[in-house]
Amino acid sequence: MIEFNGWISISSSVDGEHTNEEYAFLQKFTTDLVKQFQELNQVFEVKNLNGEIVLITSGRHNHDNGRINSIKELLEIIGQKAIGSYGLIFYRLSEHPTEYNQFNVLRLARGKVSEYIDTLLSPCNPVIEE
Repeated sequence: MIEFNGWISISSSVDGEHTNEEYAFLQKFTTDLVKQFQELNQVFEVKNLNGEIVLITSGRHNHDNGRINSIKELLEIIGQKAIGSYGLIFYRLSEHPTEYNQFNVLRLARGKVSEYIDTLLSPCNPVIEE
């Protein structure tokens, strides 16, 4: 099984400043982009929260089938268009031969996507499971 949950704050600059035109462009760009990722058992939703654009995501599937690579690609595209964007997506691949007992974290910061092993919920057994 694969599960993922996360958020990305969308911004065109690392100082958080943007024009109304930049904001409108990023809102439309991100909304149009995530339409490509909509499918059963997962959500990619773009919200305006207190004047900021936030992408919220969650999903559960029986198998990965390349979804994590697609999410990485999504983050890379966002990072290229909106260098001030940042956030985290936690994921777990319970069928993975060596990583089944851990969550991994995709981090977007300053246009770069990096990956880490989570230390808050991992190892899943015994932290969250028996």
